[in-house]
Amino acid sequence: RAQWLAAQGHCVVRGACVALNGNALVLLGSARCGASVLAFILSRRGWGLVSDGLVVIDSEGRARSLDAEVTLDASAISGLPLDVPRVSLNTGRDRVRVPAAAHPDAAVSAYVFLKIKHSATGRSFTRSPFDRTSASVVNKCRIPAILSATSSPIDPPSADFWTLTRPTFLTDPESFAPPALASLLMETFPNTTGSR
Repeated sequence: RAQWLAAQGHCVVRGACVALNGNALVLLGSARCGASVLAFILSRRGWGLVSDGLVVIDSEGRARSLDAEVTLDASAISGLPLDVPRVSLNTGRDRVRVPAAAHPDAAVSAYVFLKIKHSATGRSFTRSPFDRTSASVVNKCRIPAILSATSSPIDPPSADFWTLTRPTFLTDPESFAPPALASLLMETFPNTTGSR
């Protein structure tokens, strides 16, 4: 799927995407950075899931809506109510797929690069201009097209760029837990908060 979309000229990156009021927040990072968990928590707090696993951005700078499901490590859903449907997946890790509130295609308004740093002792959340450096970070998360392209690949659209860094070993787990990070994102992006 990612290869076919990339061959069509879309910008396809690894991560998750949520949106509210037509504005998309793209969560990027390396494997197991927490993008899916954050997207799921935000979808339970009034945002809508645009996609998980792949973020597909078209030539108009819109994140394309894919499946309204999130794939998570089973340990990440231990606090969910029992009535939330879940499907166990046959993968190398104990993973489940859970439904999330959906949002249609939405204009990319911000990127948040999720970074886990061994030497960090606290949380850092910084904004940078969208320039060659930040575009390079987005492109490092991009899935390269290996199929013959039918259209020229597009560059990621300009948008606010943020880096959220947290430590590997948590001395204060409450302030780095996904619910606390989701609250931070909701406070930071007032243009996308409110009722859908």
